[in-house]
Amino acid sequence: MVISARSRARTASAASTRAFAVRPHRALRRGGRSTVDNLRLRCPAHNQLEADQTYGAGFMAVKREGAKAARAEARKQLEADLVSGLRSLRFTVTEAKEAARRCMEALPNAPSRTWSGTR
Repeated sequence: MVISARSRARTASAASTRAFAVRPHRALRRGGRSTVDNLRLRCPAHNQLEADQTYGAGFMAVKREGAKAARAEARKQLEADLVSGLRSLRFTVTEAKEAARRCMEALPNAPSRTWSGTR
C-alpha cells in the first residue's frame, strides 16, 4: 500500500504514538468487499472520522461509550483474576491486592483479556 506524502504530513503527530489500522474503504456492512483494492490505511483519528461520517456521530458515540465500559469491566475482571492467582500462590489478601494494583498501574493499556485469553 502507498501512503501519500500529504497524508503522512497530516497524521505525522498521530503516527508517532499510535498504530495505523487497515480498514475497508467501503464498509463491509454497506456492501464493500474484502479485497485489496477496497482497503485503506487510516490513523485512529481518521478512522473514527470516517466511522462518524458513515454510520452517524450519535451511533458511533453510543458504540464508543459501550466499548469504553466493556474495557473498564474487562480490566476490573483482569485485576480480580490476578488477585485470585496471587492468592493461590499464598499471597495474603492485602499483598495480592497491592501487587495487582501496582500491575494495573504499570500497564495502563494492558489487553482487556482474562488469563484464559477470552474477552
